[in-house]
Amino acid sequence: MSQIITRKFGLKTDDIKKVQKIFLKFRDFENLIITRLLSYADDPNYIDQFKRKAKIGYKIAYDFFNINHLAPQTYLGLIFKERMKRAAMYYPYFAIRNYLIRKNNLTRILALLKVMFRNYPSECVNFIKNGTITRQHLIGIKHELSHNLYSERQSLSIEYLSNHLNQLRKLMLKNMVSNLEINDVLNETLKNPSRMKHITSESLNGFSIQRKRHEIKIKEDELLTYLRKLFITSIKRKSTRLFKIYMDRDISKAKSPLLQMINSIGIDNLDDFKRERDVYLSSLENSADINLYPLCKEVTEDVIKSITSTECPLHKLIAPKFKPIPIESINDSGFLEYIKIKIRYKVMSILPDIVFQGTSGIITPVLDTLDLIKGRFSDLLNIPRIKTLTINLPFREQLWKNVLEDSEDLSQSFIFTPLKKSASTYFKFSISNTPRKKALFRDDMFLSPPILKLQHRKLILIQPFEQKGIEIPDLNNDIEMGIDLGLKHFAVISIRDKQRGDEIARYFLGQKAIFGYKFNQDRCKFIPLRGVNWNIKRKLMHLRSEVRDVQTKNALYETNFPNDGKRQFHIDKTLTCLWDKINRIHLEIRNQLTHRILQIAQFHGVSLVKFEDLSWSKHSRKSVSGKWIAYHQIHWFHSKIIQHVVQVAKRVGIKVGVVNARWSSQICSHCAKGNDLALNITMQSNKGHLRDYFGSRIGKQFRCKLLQNKDGTSHLKFGLDADLNAARNVCMRPLIRSSI
Repeated sequence: MSQIITRKFGLKTDDIKKVQKIFLKFRDFENLIITRLLSYADDPNYIDQFKRKAKIGYKIAYDFFNINHLAPQTYLGLIFKERMKRAAMYYPYFAIRNYLIRKNNLTRILALLKVMFRNYPSECVNFIKNGTITRQHLIGIKHELSHNLYSERQSLSIEYLSNHLNQLRKLMLKNMVSNLEINDVLNETLKNPSRMKHITSESLNGFSIQRKRHEIKIKEDELLTYLRKLFITSIKRKSTRLFKIYMDRDISKAKSPLLQMINSIGIDNLDDFKRERDVYLSSLENSADINLYPLCKEVTEDVIKSITSTECPLHKLIAPKFKPIPIESINDSGFLEYIKIKIRYKVMSILPDIVFQGTSGIITPVLDTLDLIKGRFSDLLNIPRIKTLTINLPFREQLWKNVLEDSEDLSQSFIFTPLKKSASTYFKFSISNTPRKKALFRDDMFLSPPILKLQHRKLILIQPFEQKGIEIPDLNNDIEMGIDLGLKHFAVISIRDKQRGDEIARYFLGQKAIFGYKFNQDRCKFIPLRGVNWNIKRKLMHLRSEVRDVQTKNALYETNFPNDGKRQFHIDKTLTCLWDKINRIHLEIRNQLTHRILQIAQFHGVSLVKFEDLSWSKHSRKSVSGKWIAYHQIHWFHSKIIQHVVQVAKRVGIKVGVVNARWSSQICSHCAKGNDLALNITMQSNKGHLRDYFGSRIGKQFRCKLLQNKDGTSHLKFGLDADLNAARNVCMRPLIRSSI
């Protein structure tokens, strides 16, 4: 058995600036090749030139399109050799090939949507309004796209198809000009007093606050007080941040009302500033009352007129942009402007529900727009561009030349030919004598073509190895492992003997188990470590708060200093560094967790590792799932863990697969044991038929509602950890897809 293993090596060089110029010129040359290939991509006579998927395809295309005659106009002192130009053809060839396949998929989806909208007008309205179609039609589109442009089989996920549909919807909204039906509905609404009264009342009654996951509506007589409180809170929050930024700076000439307020108070201490600011803002609490009903009616009329007067009213109606509300002035006039913008946003959010109520005439302009998009796909789609500084080497001999096991020097001459023939054509790199370097000279490791990468002024060698002759141990096919991935515990493991039907072991792998304990593989025990900071989640929360502060600072700078590029550069650099720290922590969690899972599996002789199928999951809004869950879903790395386990498990002969994740946390694992109805869950399964197997969950605790099973065995007050219950269900369910 063979396995591809990739290792990274840091290379040292004396002239990093010249190396950087080479990488920049190489990237410019790759983008120049993309421009050349795009000129042929729209011609049907040349599409077959990108049909070859094998690596030989880009070599044939290189000769066919005469790429050797191209030369980038940057860094003219560097002239690439022929082998360098052929290496630069690799990524552009496959980028254009993927571009053609995606373009063909979008064209076919567009044709299917036209037929669907004619037969099902409600689907057209829902697609324009919400960007969704029924799952039945989505599966039908997936079946129609089972093969790509070159008759190759493609299995597109539902999320991947949704990405295509969202792209088409954005193109439709931006290019739909004939919105006569929308304009007629809006103009009739403007002339109809009863409909205007309805919109006004809905807008004023649409404000609410969240209290312990419950939405509380703001009464109309309390709305002015609520908005005044929001206005004062916004001033306090923004002024506090500005005070921290400009504490030691001269802001006497600032034009921002918040900076003028800070300058007028003239205090250097933050606590004293807050005390004086509260006195300064006390006059706003006793400001004159404002009649909100005529103000809301005036704002509604202005919104409708602004939408109907634009070239693409549908895009402005469906995809409004709600920017942060600026503070114009700290007085009654500023409060009035704040209220107008707040009501304007609320009116724009409820207008689509009113406009699309019984709007059947939108189908004709939608079909016309689809025909328009079909003829202009090449102009509307984004052109692929290469941004990373990467050089792939088709032949390993181009880098490894005269290399000894005890030496740290690497020399190569493939990159460029200098203008002076007498100059040296070699670059010398050095690599430390680490244990990983010894793998370069092992007899059972076969080196594949390497890749050079320049990242943050660091030269990295990415070297794939093909390791052959891996011995696969004899494993007991009855031992299986079920894993439930979560947030509180990164993974909860249940190991089960399929023949006996009993659980052998269980493990809760949280942050303390991963980073606060040392794992003894011989005894499969966790040994606590002293003096180790294992609270990774707290570190992530602190980094997230820093990211939020820098993002707020960025927004303030964009508002107060729109043309100051130097400040913007430093903020972007700080933000990039923070995200890099977060990504490195997630990478460490993934690596440590993967190794713990495989070590536990090897100790117990597990032959099959089961995960939940997470392809259905998607990001949920903060208003639905809460702030903490919504933030962590952005950095969801569960799929990365599964991919890494698949790669490492292949080396030790352990199979990995996924099971249906539906109701795995809600069905009682004790009741489901041995019941085919509760174990063989599909997307068509009826929840009503499974109500006897469902329990209740409060936080992390799961409890079964039944007092006994149907076979008479009692499990009164049966309760356990909810994630462990899910891991047991995952372990018992049959596979729907095997990754190995």
